[in-house]
Amino acid sequence: MCLLTVTGLKAQNPTALSFDNETDKNYIITGTNAIASDNDRTIEFWTKIDSYYANQRFMVDMGGMGTGTRMSVKLNPLGHAARVEIGGWGLDGVSNIRNNVWHHVAVVYSSTATENFKIYVDGILEASGNPTQTVNTTSNRPITIGIRNDTSLVTSMEGHIDEVRIWDIALSEAEINANMNHEFCTIPPHLIAYYKFNEGIPEGDNTGLNPQVINFADSSTINAMYGFEQYGTNTNWVTGPILNNGIAFEGTAPISTCDYITLNNITYYEDTLFTDTLITAIGCDSILNYEIEIIEIDTTVNVNGNQLAVNQSNATYSWVNCDDNTVVGNSGALNVTSSGSYKVEITINGCTKSSNCHNVEFASINKNYLDNHNFKIVPNPNNGQFKVQLTSQSEIVAYKILNILGKVVFENAVSSKATEINIQANGLTKGTYFIWLDAKEGYAVKKIIVQ
Repeated sequence: MCLLTVTGLKAQNPTALSFDNETDKNYIITGTNAIASDNDRTIEFWTKIDSYYANQRFMVDMGGMGTGTRMSVKLNPLGHAARVEIGGWGLDGVSNIRNNVWHHVAVVYSSTATENFKIYVDGILEASGNPTQTVNTTSNRPITIGIRNDTSLVTSMEGHIDEVRIWDIALSEAEINANMNHEFCTIPPHLIAYYKFNEGIPEGDNTGLNPQVINFADSSTINAMYGFEQYGTNTNWVTGPILNNGIAFEGTAPISTCDYITLNNITYYEDTLFTDTLITAIGCDSILNYEIEIIEIDTTVNVNGNQLAVNQSNATYSWVNCDDNTVVGNSGALNVTSSGSYKVEITINGCTKSSNCHNVEFASINKNYLDNHNFKIVPNPNNGQFKVQLTSQSEIVAYKILNILGKVVFENAVSSKATEINIQANGLTKGTYFIWLDAKEGYAVKKIIVQ
């Protein structure tokens, strides 16, 4: 019997970064420069803000400090809505995102759209408009997270941020909604910077952790962290929003097993398709589809005198003497030559099952009564219609035709003594068969060929 058990891996809690304007004044300087000039772009992230703070809270910033040279996404310092600024002009959203709840914020700029700037909160368009200043973002400075690009501490973020994504295209509303609730495992085109913030343990001890975050869109960049506490209860890694993990791999594998299979504590006794998700701590799952084949083996043995035959076809066989465990045959049928106890071991695709032991006793059978030379088959080969001719009159009581596996495919009774028996076994396919004659005094077997 074969048994396969599959279990899934457990995921760590979703992870985000906490920014503390009052104490740590922490922020990140990325290794990715701003998107230049008036080229299209999208900035998106998740944020959770739970307290009022009078100063500006910069979430993501890029560019310079001149008029039109900066693009900043922040919290309106006089209110509670998301805001985008380019230096000299700004646009505010509507929803209160300062309510201790995770919100997804996306800001889209398209130089060719009817309305160049759009603000989405939780996938819904809240504001759109055209700037009064020319967009001319400076590209020779790195993008910052949690602070304005000049790293003035009064602009540092107070709250949580997760899943920061910078695109060099203007995403549509449909594209934002399609991707906002899950992490990426395969980086899509035009995503130039992607920070999952999964490096640490939420509310755990992160002592010794490298003070950098990973840009999954370009792992060669250095993204330095400043002012983050990385140990004990002071750690800045916190539990993030609940997102659907991305798919790193999906594949299908066939599994053949004997009798049954247990998958994730559920036992299956029939063929089935089982899907298992292997969850990882970095937010990239693997989906495995198992095509389960439950192999059933029929161990029935038919006993006809000294011949044992199986019902199961398309298998390998090993006949075993139960008394001394020796192998005595390897086909679908066994002609026993001495009294004893016999079983068959049947194997299909690596699965092996044994029959019960069957006793064969020769004491009451005169197997030499009908010698094979005392009768003949006419014609042989034939088409299933032939005669059995005996050299002397014998009281034949029945006859059987068996296939090469020893299975009875045709049989009939005979009620009188005769020297010739007409047999019409219509419907036999071409191949090798055996005819078994039963007489009151014994039996005989002869091979026939059907063409």
